[in-house]
Amino acid sequence: MRLPLLESERLLIRPFTLDDLEAKQRLDLAVWGETPLETQRAWLQWPAAGYEQFTRLGQPPYGDRALVLKATGEIIGAVGLVPAWIPWDVLMPSSPTRAAANALCSPEMGLFVLGGAS
Repeated sequence: MRLPLLESERLLIRPFTLDDLEAKQRLDLAVWGETPLETQRAWLQWPAAGYEQFTRLGQPPYGDRALVLKATGEIIGAVGLVPAWIPWDVLMPSSPTRAAANALCSPEMGLFVLGGAS
C-alpha cells in the first residue's frame, strides 16, 4: 500500500529521499538546533527503508514525508502519518455496544506537521 503523492494548490507531500539531506539539516536547525550531518543522513535512510518495508508487508504507509512548496520545490516542513487509536464509543455514547471495552475502537491514521509552512 504505497502512499500516493498528496497535493494542494500550493503544497506537495512526498516521500523523503536521500537527496533531501541539505533541506533536512536546515529544517532540523530551525526546529531542534544543530544536528550532526551523519545523524541527518541516518535519519533519511530510516523513512526510505520504512516506505519499502511497509509496502512489502502490505502495511499502512506510516512515516514521515517532506512538505514541499510547489512553486519553488523547497522543503518547508515535514509531516508524519502515524497510527492513532480512536475510541469511537466516546464520540457515540448511545452506542449499543458501549458496554464492551474498546468495542468501537479502531486504528486510524493521524497527520502531524513539523516545521513552518510559509
